[in-house]
Amino acid sequence: MLRGKELIFNLLLATTTIPGAVLMTPLFIIILKLGMLNKFIGIIIPFCVGVSNIFLMRQYISTLPSELEEAARIDGASELGIWWRIILPLSVPAAATVAIFSFVGAWDGFLWPLIVLKNKEMWTLNVALGLLQSEYIASEASPWGILMAGSVVVTLPLVGMFLLLQRYFMRGLVLGAIKG
Repeated sequence: MLRGKELIFNLLLATTTIPGAVLMTPLFIIILKLGMLNKFIGIIIPFCVGVSNIFLMRQYISTLPSELEEAARIDGASELGIWWRIILPLSVPAAATVAIFSFVGAWDGFLWPLIVLKNKEMWTLNVALGLLQSEYIASEASPWGILMAGSVVVTLPLVGMFLLLQRYFMRGLVLGAIKG
Protein backbone atom coordinates (compact mmCIF):
# COMPACT_ATOMS: atom_id res chain seq x y z
CA MET A 1 0.00 0.00 0.00
CA LEU A 2 2.53 2.57 1.12
CA ARG A 3 5.31 3.11 -1.41
CA GLY A 4 8.75 2.67 0.10
CA LYS A 5 7.47 1.03 3.27
CA GLU A 6 10.26 -1.57 3.18
CA LEU A 7 12.88 1.18 2.88
CA ILE A 8 11.35 3.08 5.80
CA PHE A 9 11.24 -0.11 7.87
CA ASN A 10 14.86 -0.96 7.04
CA LEU A 11 15.97 2.55 7.99
CA LEU A 12 14.07 2.19 11.24
CA LEU A 13 15.81 -1.13 11.91
CA ALA A 14 19.16 0.48 11.14
CA THR A 15 18.62 2.84 14.06
CA THR A 16 19.03 -0.12 16.42
CA THR A 17 22.77 0.07 15.73
CA ILE A 18 22.94 3.50 17.37
CA PRO A 19 24.02 3.17 21.02
CA GLY A 20 21.44 4.20 23.60
CA ALA A 21 23.84 6.68 25.21
CA VAL A 22 24.01 8.63 21.94
CA LEU A 23 20.23 8.95 21.87
CA MET A 24 19.90 10.18 25.46
CA THR A 25 20.68 13.84 24.76
CA PRO A 26 18.21 14.27 21.87
CA LEU A 27 15.62 12.26 23.78
CA PHE A 28 16.14 14.44 26.85
CA ILE A 29 15.64 17.58 24.73
CA ILE A 30 12.41 16.14 23.30
CA ILE A 31 11.14 15.23 26.78
CA LEU A 32 12.08 18.72 28.00
CA LYS A 33 10.29 20.46 25.09
CA LEU A 34 7.17 18.33 25.60
CA GLY A 35 7.05 19.26 29.28
CA MET A 36 7.54 15.70 30.49
CA LEU A 37 10.60 16.38 32.62
CA ASN A 38 10.21 15.28 36.24
CA LYS A 39 7.07 13.28 35.33
CA PHE A 40 6.61 9.53 35.11
CA ILE A 41 5.28 9.84 31.57
CA GLY A 42 8.76 11.06 30.58
CA ILE A 43 10.13 7.68 31.60
CA ILE A 44 7.36 5.54 30.13
CA ILE A 45 6.95 6.98 26.62
CA PRO A 46 10.52 6.34 25.38
CA PHE A 47 10.22 2.67 26.30
CA CYS A 48 6.85 2.26 24.57
CA VAL A 49 7.86 3.59 21.16
CA GLY A 50 11.08 1.66 20.72
CA VAL A 51 12.16 0.11 17.43
CA SER A 52 12.00 -3.39 18.90
CA ASN A 53 8.33 -2.87 19.76
CA ILE A 54 7.57 -1.65 16.25
CA PHE A 55 9.46 -4.62 14.82
CA LEU A 56 7.60 -7.13 16.99
CA MET A 57 4.17 -5.69 16.14
CA ARG A 58 4.97 -5.53 12.43
CA GLN A 59 6.19 -9.11 12.34
CA TYR A 60 3.12 -10.31 14.19
CA ILE A 61 0.69 -8.39 11.98
CA SER A 62 2.43 -9.69 8.85
CA THR A 63 1.55 -13.26 9.94
CA LEU A 64 -2.17 -12.48 9.91
CA PRO A 65 -3.92 -13.89 6.82
CA SER A 66 -4.50 -11.26 4.15
CA GLU A 67 -7.81 -12.96 3.35
CA LEU A 68 -9.26 -11.38 6.50
CA GLU A 69 -8.52 -7.91 5.18
CA GLU A 70 -9.79 -8.77 1.70
CA ALA A 71 -13.06 -10.14 3.10
CA ALA A 72 -13.53 -6.97 5.15
CA ARG A 73 -12.88 -4.80 2.08
CA ILE A 74 -15.47 -6.80 0.12
CA ASP A 75 -17.91 -6.20 2.98
CA GLY A 76 -17.25 -2.46 2.61
CA ALA A 77 -15.00 -1.82 5.60
CA SER A 78 -12.66 1.16 5.48
CA GLU A 79 -8.94 0.80 6.12
CA LEU A 80 -9.41 2.24 9.61
CA GLY A 81 -12.34 -0.12 10.20
CA ILE A 82 -10.23 -3.10 9.12
CA TRP A 83 -7.49 -2.08 11.48
CA TRP A 84 -9.86 -1.35 14.38
CA ARG A 85 -12.20 -4.34 14.04
CA ILE A 86 -9.90 -7.06 12.70
CA ILE A 87 -6.18 -6.41 13.03
CA LEU A 88 -6.18 -4.76 16.47
CA PRO A 89 -8.22 -7.48 18.24
CA LEU A 90 -6.10 -10.21 16.66
CA SER A 91 -2.93 -8.42 17.76
CA VAL A 92 -3.64 -8.68 21.50
CA PRO A 93 -0.93 -11.34 22.08
CA ALA A 94 1.72 -9.18 20.39
CA ALA A 95 0.51 -6.08 22.21
CA ALA A 96 0.74 -7.96 25.52
CA THR A 97 4.31 -8.96 24.67
CA VAL A 98 5.17 -5.36 23.80
CA ALA A 99 3.53 -4.20 27.04
CA ILE A 100 5.62 -6.64 29.06
CA PHE A 101 8.85 -5.63 27.32
CA SER A 102 8.04 -1.92 27.74
CA PHE A 103 7.11 -2.34 31.39
CA VAL A 104 10.27 -4.31 32.14
CA GLY A 105 12.40 -1.75 30.29
CA ALA A 106 10.83 1.18 32.13
CA TRP A 107 10.81 -0.62 35.48
CA ASP A 108 14.43 -1.77 35.27
CA GLY A 109 15.73 1.55 34.04
CA PHE A 110 18.33 3.33 36.10
CA LEU A 111 20.11 5.96 34.03
CA TRP A 112 17.07 7.36 32.19
CA PRO A 113 14.94 7.83 35.35
CA LEU A 114 17.97 9.34 37.08
CA ILE A 115 18.24 11.90 34.26
CA VAL A 116 14.53 12.67 33.85
CA LEU A 117 13.35 12.67 37.47
CA LYS A 118 14.88 15.44 39.55
CA ASN A 119 12.56 15.16 42.54
CA LYS A 120 13.74 12.54 45.07
CA GLU A 121 10.15 11.63 45.94
CA MET A 122 9.59 10.53 42.33
CA TRP A 123 12.67 8.34 41.96
CA THR A 124 12.09 4.80 40.84
CA LEU A 125 13.02 1.99 43.21
CA ASN A 126 16.11 1.12 41.18
CA VAL A 127 17.43 4.67 41.40
CA ALA A 128 16.69 4.88 45.11
CA LEU A 129 18.38 1.51 45.78
CA GLY A 130 21.41 2.44 43.69
CA LEU A 131 21.87 5.75 45.41
CA LEU A 132 21.27 4.20 48.83
CA GLN A 133 24.05 1.74 48.13
CA SER A 134 26.39 4.46 46.86
CA GLU A 135 25.84 6.49 50.04
CA TYR A 136 27.11 3.63 52.17
CA ILE A 137 29.88 2.43 49.83
CA ALA A 138 32.55 4.44 51.63
CA SER A 139 31.55 3.13 55.03
CA GLU A 140 31.81 -0.47 56.09
CA ALA A 141 28.22 -0.60 57.34
CA SER A 142 26.30 -1.11 54.10
CA PRO A 143 22.60 -1.77 54.71
CA TRP A 144 22.60 -5.15 52.94
CA GLY A 145 19.31 -6.24 54.51
CA ILE A 146 17.52 -3.15 53.22
CA LEU A 147 19.12 -3.49 49.78
CA MET A 148 18.15 -7.16 49.47
CA ALA A 149 14.58 -6.50 50.63
CA GLY A 150 14.37 -3.62 48.15
CA SER A 151 15.64 -5.89 45.37
CA VAL A 152 12.87 -8.39 46.11
CA VAL A 153 10.27 -5.61 46.13
CA VAL A 154 11.59 -4.35 42.77
CA THR A 155 11.28 -7.83 41.26
CA LEU A 156 7.74 -8.67 42.46
CA PRO A 157 5.79 -6.47 39.99
CA LEU A 158 7.77 -7.94 37.08
CA VAL A 159 6.99 -11.49 38.14
CA GLY A 160 3.34 -10.57 38.74
CA MET A 161 2.94 -8.95 35.34
CA PHE A 162 4.56 -11.89 33.58
CA LEU A 163 2.33 -14.40 35.39
CA LEU A 164 -0.75 -12.33 34.57
CA LEU A 165 0.06 -12.01 30.86
CA GLN A 166 2.03 -15.24 30.36
CA ARG A 167 -0.33 -16.89 27.87
CA TYR A 168 -0.46 -13.77 25.68
CA PHE A 169 3.28 -13.28 26.01
CA MET A 170 4.17 -16.79 24.84
CA ARG A 171 1.61 -16.73 22.02
CA GLY A 172 2.82 -13.31 20.88
CA LEU A 173 6.44 -14.41 20.75
CA VAL A 174 5.76 -17.71 19.01
CA LEU A 175 3.30 -16.45 16.42
CA GLY A 176 5.37 -13.36 15.69
CA ALA A 177 8.38 -15.54 14.97
CA ILE A 178 6.78 -17.75 12.33
CA LYS A 179 5.37 -16.77 8.98
CA GLY A 180 3.01 -18.82 6.90
